[in-house]
Amino acid sequence: MAELGQKHECPKCGVKYYDLGNADAKCPKCGVEEEAPDDGSKDDSEK
Repeated sequence: MAELGQKHECPKCGVKYYDLGNADAKCPKCGVEEEAPDDGSKDDSEK
């Protein structure tokens, strides 16, 4: 089985897709580019 990379969800249109191992993920439907996180983690849990 081929490696598909990380799974992403577009913040604009909501489509789910894989980045195919590319550093910068780009939505295949609307073209919005998702930036790679600096440290690989999200700070959504902190309020």
